[in-house]
Amino acid sequence: MTAKQLWIVKAIWVLIVIVLCVVLGGEALILLVGLLFIRPVVREIRPCSDLDERQNLLFLKGGYYGFLTAMFLIVVVFMVKSFVQHEEPAPEWWLVLSVPLVVNGSFYLWRAAGMRRIGLVLGFLFGGIWTAFTLASHGFSLESLMESVVGLSILVPTFVALKWPRIGGTLLMIAAIVMIVFFGPMWWKRMNGPLGIVLMLCVLPLPVLLAGLCLFRYGVIQASETAPETGKSEKEMTE
Repeated sequence: MTAKQLWIVKAIWVLIVIVLCVVLGGEALILLVGLLFIRPVVREIRPCSDLDERQNLLFLKGGYYGFLTAMFLIVVVFMVKSFVQHEEPAPEWWLVLSVPLVVNGSFYLWRAAGMRRIGLVLGFLFGGIWTAFTLASHGFSLESLMESVVGLSILVPTFVALKWPRIGGTLLMIAAIVMIVFFGPMWWKRMNGPLGIVLMLCVLPLPVLLAGLCLFRYGVIQASETAPETGKSEKEMTE
């Protein structure tokens, strides 16, 4: 795709938004934000051959600074609501804060370190946060020990994945499914609307599931690359 074709796609999008505004009202103007997503998506699928590296670099820098600006504004909103208005931020604010940060960090780890490290980081990070939060809330007691089972169900498989990634990844995926089955009805009753449920899914089971998938996939690739040459099992290869 060329830069000219990209501008044609954007013009078509603007015309669609104008038609929707006539039919649905001025609220449809929010869809113009979609213009920001057209070029990144096209660039990943089929980069523009007539754009030089400087133009692409400027676009990437613009997106990065836009991300930092958005994060700064969201933090300001949190501070105003918490310290000025003395209100708990709505679930959607937690969602727009946490998801971009997780995506940004996960993408960096994936491209810089690979699937194994991103799986281990997600497992140890979320398992450690959950365990630390439980101990900080109740101290060293029988109640905290029982509640820390959730954190330990993440940490233990992650430790297993250090040596046996396929086994540890499988256990993490099972733990994520169990969390959804066990906590799902509770979230459905307590959360105010679907956004609250989506937030809880992003905070707990989704990172665990991603960690399990990354570690399992890494173990499969590792076994397929080394087993035909050595004829050894995954356990023997990691010893």
